[in-house]
Formats: sequence, structure tokens, C-alpha cells
Amino acid sequence: MSRWVRPAVASVVIVTIISASVTCYGQNFKASLGLEATVGLDEKTRNFIREMIPEVRAQMLGLLKDALPLVDQSVEKYMSRVDDILTKQVNNLQCTLVGTGKILGADLKSLITGRNPAPIQNLKNDEQTTVVSFSVNDAPGTYERRYADFLANAAVTRCQVGIAPEGSASVAKIQGNIRPRWMVWYRLDGICPNAELCFDYLRDQATQKITSSDARDTAKVHANDKLQTVAKPALPGFLTRFFTKYDPSEYEASLGALFAIYDGVNMAQLARRAMAADAWSKASKGNEPQSPMRLLYANEYSQVNWPTDAYQDYTNAISRCKTLVAMIKDINADAKSAAELDTKYQPDYEKLRGELQSTLNTTYALYAKAASFLNLPLLGGHYPPTLPIEKLP
Repeated sequence: MSRWVRPAVASVVIVTIISASVTCYGQNFKASLGLEATVGLDEKTRNFIREMIPEVRAQMLGLLKDALPLVDQSVEKYMSRVDDILTKQVNNLQCTLVGTGKILGADLKSLITGRNPAPIQNLKNDEQTTVVSFSVNDAPGTYERRYADFLANAAVTRCQVGIAPEGSASVAKIQGNIRPRWMVWYRLDGICPNAELCFDYLRDQATQKITSSDARDTAKVHANDKLQTVAKPALPGFLTRFFTKYDPSEYEASLGALFAIYDGVNMAQLARRAMAADAWSKASKGNEPQSPMRLLYANEYSQVNWPTDAYQDYTNAISRCKTLVAMIKDINADAKSAAELDTKYQPDYEKLRGELQSTLNTTYALYAKAASFLNLPLLGGHYPPTLPIEKLP
């Protein structure tokens, strides 16, 4: 091959590469791209969803998946939406999706046969009675089963009054008060013996989660500040228990808050790692053999070393090498972000940075060669002899 004949690269491809370089790199990384619908949920909550009837489960997972983009805005907003789905939307799904089919794993008709829909006022009275029906030494399973029984009755009433929006809204409000309580005890069942010791256990878990986690994750959800606001509720005295009913509401609120802290830190960690994966994916794709950067680099290397029209090829190289430098720096920035977000990418980042630095150095040399030619007195060019030399961070 003659030293003046270069490998052909279609000019239309180069135009596409240059125009794409503005948008291909340096974009915001999205945690939601690498997360599944049930991300951040504990195993018991996942089981709760898995045990739903297929129609309800499918719609529940759909709602959770639709909520994922909120992670890219705020972990706290996402967790709030998930909480809303688990405590409120499930009530809507049970009736609107299934109608007279199945509900809570049983046939709705058989449920109605054995359970008469309670008038809404009666349901409200049952709610209040249920909440104060416990003792201070009751185990989580006692709370869980009693609340579950109430929610089953409420579900029948909700489905029967569905044609009346006012009644449906009233029942939904009642369900919305009880379901979070049920979820707390459902998650604690088999772990601790009573409300007081469950609080101690969960506070220790939340504290350990905070101290063992990346400070960026705890700061993301204001975990330390929130933990300081969760005080251990006082239990009624021995004599007081004989004259007043024990109301676990304060304990349930505090336990729910501790779960929220733990779950929030865990979700922040998962989101950060997912963002790192997205950043690394962008960087890796940016350095693939057929990536815009590599195609542009190959083209300029060829045109500068084996020009067919030296003046035109070198003139093109002046602007294209600048574009190439920007693309290389953007790819490195993406890789650096991945390593900063998740240290597991650090070794790969260092290796990639070395490859990119070598490509960057060659690009500087290509520019200098083109500028040297164009700046000859005969051609009258006034280009800087070199581009600013940089070392990739």
C-alpha cells in the first residue's frame, strides 16, 4: 500500500460521530435504569407481594416499576411513593382489578358468605377497638394476625361500597391507618418478643446500618437527623394497666420510623451503586471499538498520517481533534464517577484511564502535526501549535 493511501472511512459516518459527540457522553446517570421493581424492599415485604393473587401482583409490580424514576430525583420521594403503594394502592387494586373474583387469596363470594360487609361506622368502631385490644407483652404475631383479620373485614366492606365514592374513601382512610401497623408487625414477627424489645432491636439495627454505611448514603436520606427524633415511647405503669387500655400507636409509629430509616439508607446505597453501574456502562460503551470516539480517532489517525488532500484533511483535523479530546475527557469523567460512586470500579477505571491517556496523547500529536503543516508561511495558517496538554484525573 502506498504511504499516501489511507484506509477509507465514510465521511457521512464522521459527520454523524461529531454531531453525536455532543449528546453521547457526560449525561446524568440514572439509578433507575439498573433497578428492579422490588428494589429496596425487605424479604418479608417481597413475600407479601409474591403471595398476592396474580392479577393484583402484576399491577402492584407495575406501580412499583413506574415509581422507579423517582429514585433519580430523590430517594426519599421514591420511598414515600413505595409506602403509598404498599399501604393505599393495594386497597384499590383488590377491588377494581378483580371485581367479584379473588381477593386476599380467597374467593370474594365465599368471603362475603362468611362475612357480612360491616357498616362503615361499625368498621370505624372496630378499628378503634382493635387498636386498643393488645397488651404490652403481646408478640408481633398477635398484632399481625389481629390487624390482618380487621383488614380482611375492611376489604369486604371496601369492595361492597365501591359504587359509592364517599363510602369507598372513608373505608380507604380506615385501611390506610391499619395497614402500616400490620406491616410493622408482619416484618417483626419471629424476630423480637414484644413492642419494647422490638424497639430496642430495631433501633440497634438502624444505628448499625447508619454507622456501617457510606456517609453519602446516610446523608442522602438524613438518617442521623431522623434517628435523633425517634424516642422510645413510655409504657403504662403496672397499676395504670388495670385502669386504662394500652394503645400501641406510639410504638407502632416509632417502629415504622426506624424501619423507614433502615430502608432509606439501604435504598440510597442501592441507588448509588446503580448510578455507578450506569456511569461505568456509559464509559465502557464510549471506549468500544465501534464507539463514536474510537471511529473518529481511527479516521483522524488515518487522515493525518496518510492524507489524500493534505490541506483539507489537516484543516478537518484541527477541529476534529478538539472534538476528540472532549469525547475522551467525557468518557474518563464517566469512568471516574463510577469509581467514586462505587470503589469496585476503581481497578477497571485506572486501566481505562491509561488507555484513554494514550489515545489523548496521540490526539495531541495529530493536532500538532496538522497545525505545523497549516502554519507554513506558504499556507498562512495561524493555529496554536499545540492543544493544551492535560493529564486525565
